[in-house]
Amino acid sequence: MQKVTGINWYSYGDGAIAGAKADTTVDVVDSFAVELAEGLEPGQPVARGTDKAVHAKLAKASAEVIGVALHTHKEPKTPYYGAGDSIGVMTFGRVWVEVAADVTAGDKAGVNAQGQFIKAASDTDAVAGATYLTTAKSGEMAILNIRK
Repeated sequence: MQKVTGINWYSYGDGAIAGAKADTTVDVVDSFAVELAEGLEPGQPVARGTDKAVHAKLAKASAEVIGVALHTHKEPKTPYYGAGDSIGVMTFGRVWVEVAADVTAGDKAGVNAQGQFIKAASDTDAVAGATYLTTAKSGEMAILNIRK
């Protein structure tokens, strides 16, 4: 799990982790069950699964993103959330995500075919309502603002 330094909001020391809430502003978190054996990791983009009211899976395109898998304190396993696990999905708010390409504060967020957050190439490739609030290099953490 990627950790970013330079942030001192947390009492346990510098850093944030993928899928952690970025602040205490208003947010909306919905519950889903992980659908596929490939599972999900905290901070990954989430899409609805086969049963759209119940299941979630890794989003592999910007248009299918409904939110971001939140980190829950639990005994880690691989994948962190396996098939059938209950997960919290932030659909409105600010959350830490690892980016797979350099992003600048103000960029619209996109998702590549591997299910990684990137800078959207155009408005049509952007995750609806998702903008980066911080600048980060590939492999680093950025705050994603979701306003759907």
